[in-house]
Amino acid sequence: MITTIVAIIIFSFIIFRWSFFHLKDIPISALIIVFLLKSIAGYISFKYHSIYFAGGDGAIYLQGGKDLLRFSDGNPLVFIKLFFNMNRGLPEWESIYTQIIYWDSKSTFNFINDNRNAIRFNSLINLFSFRNLGVHIVLLNFLSIIGLTALYKSISLWLPKLFPLAVFTAVFLSPSILFWTSGILKETHTIVIIGLYMFYFNRVLSSFTLKKALTFLLFAFLLLLVRSYFAIIIYASSLILLILSHKQLRKGIRPILIITLLMALILYILPTNILDIIIQKQQDFIFIGQKANSFFSIPSVVDAYDVFLYFPESFINVFLQPQLFTFDSWLYLFPVIENIDILFFCFLAIRFTKKPPKEYFPFLASVFIIYFLSSWIIGLTVPVQGAISRYKSLAQPFLLIFIFSFIDWDFLKNKYFSKQLDQ
Repeated sequence: MITTIVAIIIFSFIIFRWSFFHLKDIPISALIIVFLLKSIAGYISFKYHSIYFAGGDGAIYLQGGKDLLRFSDGNPLVFIKLFFNMNRGLPEWESIYTQIIYWDSKSTFNFINDNRNAIRFNSLINLFSFRNLGVHIVLLNFLSIIGLTALYKSISLWLPKLFPLAVFTAVFLSPSILFWTSGILKETHTIVIIGLYMFYFNRVLSSFTLKKALTFLLFAFLLLLVRSYFAIIIYASSLILLILSHKQLRKGIRPILIITLLMALILYILPTNILDIIIQKQQDFIFIGQKANSFFSIPSVVDAYDVFLYFPESFINVFLQPQLFTFDSWLYLFPVIENIDILFFCFLAIRFTKKPPKEYFPFLASVFIIYFLSSWIIGLTVPVQGAISRYKSLAQPFLLIFIFSFIDWDFLKNKYFSKQLDQ
């Protein structure tokens, strides 16, 4: 416990002193409070999965990371070989790999094994946390704050006139972000890479250098490794943003060509039969999820027509999560609160509408695409309400930003908060 508290103090001091975390109109204390909340939520998340799911994915990733270090027996060369999945086919090495849960996938459609990459990521964290659970969670959440800060800066760059507190709320304070991107789960390190991807995407567009381009390519590649389906959606969104905003880009055509060629290359090497992947993923989720308390029936996808036919139901299952209102478990409380919040903000956007500036629309279209496509895929393939709450967490900031962009924040501040501010 003392070691964990010391780690929290050290990383809070880094947040306080590092200029990267200094955001306009947002006090640094707000970031430190979010860091503390996420560290607490990360511990609760780990305990929650330990109690209800015998540890769940987080325990597997944590133990797998420890196994890589244990089997390397302090030898850096052995660790590197295990990390990069080398010497396959040799009996002595195969006996090690078979002992690491999730290291090998049984599905032929997992062309990128993001479970293995989660184990790799946690093995690196274990190098710095000295295999201490509390420090491990604190370090993960410090990295998540870096990713969320990078995402905040990226959004603020595209939407400079949007109320800063609204942007901060969308990026840092969504219940999904606070809970699901704070534990030892794929969502935590994925949000780090998403934020840095978008940060360097903007830097490449603003002033192209080889260093920035290579850094961007690195995070684009890492995003594909940690969450392949979401990476493809982000790539598509990036291309749409480039196409819609090309008249606003005055820095030359080179960065656009670099990013476009990258996306085209990555999409080219991916499996072409996406429908088969969706069908297989749905069948796997149905088979595994039938034992879950929050399981519900979804229509089976058989052909491409079904993907479009079942879209309305799929989108509603993700956006509204109507099954939650049965209140079968107290665990539904937080996603229900989040859904009520979303509906409340939608009401504000309708009741106090302010059309965003024209120059905002390319970015708003791209963030809408991120939420739209990810919700579609999740709704088609995931029949477990708890899993939906987790998987959609990565897209929640983009949904909130889209909604917030249509709210007249100046009117609300003047009408409802001006007297309090005067006092």
